Amino acid sequence: MRILFLFSLISLTGCSGGKIKFTSTQKDTRIIAADKDGKLRELGVAPMVANHSEVFRGNNYVELLAQNESGQTQRILVSKPFMHTDIELFFDLKNRDGDRDVARVGESLEKVSLEIAKSYRLITSKNYTEAQTILNDLKNEFPGISVPYDFLGNIEYLKGNYSKALIFYQRARAINPNNVERDLLIKKLRFKDGKESL
Repeated sequence: MRILFLFSLISLTGCSGGKIKFTSTQKDTRIIAADKDGKLRELGVAPMVANHSEVFRGNNYVELLAQNESGQTQRILVSKPFMHTDIELFFDLKNRDGDRDVARVGESLEKVSLEIAKSYRLITSKNYTEAQTILNDLKNEFPGISVPYDFLGNIEYLKGNYSKALIFYQRARAINPNNVERDLLIKKLRFKDGKESL
C-alpha cells in the first residue's frame, strides 16, 4: 500500500508532457517566453503548437507574452501541469483604446496569475497553510475560476485528506468540466472510497 501511495505521489509531481496550442485574434502574433532570469525567448508566431519542454525548459512555470504588430502585448503566467496535458491558450489583442473594463479584466487576470504562481511555489515547498490562505482568498474573489479549487484539492490530497480533496475537485469540475487530470483524480478518489470501480 505504501508503494502504491508513493507511486501516486510521484505520478502527481513527476514529469509532464503534452503540447501548448497558441491562437490569437490577430494574425502574426509573436509568442514570447520570459525565463526566470528575465531573458526573452521567441517561441514562434500564432497560430502555433509547442511542446511543454520547449516552453517550460525545466521550470515549473513560465510567463508568456503575445505581441501583435502594433506592439500590443498580453501576458499570462502558466504553471507546468502535474501530468501529461495539452493546453490551449487564446490571446485577444484587439484594439481597445480607452476601454476601462478591459483594463480591469487585465488587472484581474494579472492578479490571478501571480497569486496562482505564488501558491504553486508554496505548495511545491510544502507551505500548505500559506498556499491555502491565498487560494481561499482567490476562490472568494473569483468564484468562477476552477484553478484555486484544483490547487486546494491537490493540497488536501498531498496531506492525505482524500475526502476533502474530492470535494474541492468536484467543485472545480462544476466550474470547468474540461480537465482530464482532475477527472482521473476524482475517479481514483472515488475508487478509494468504494464509490466507483476502475
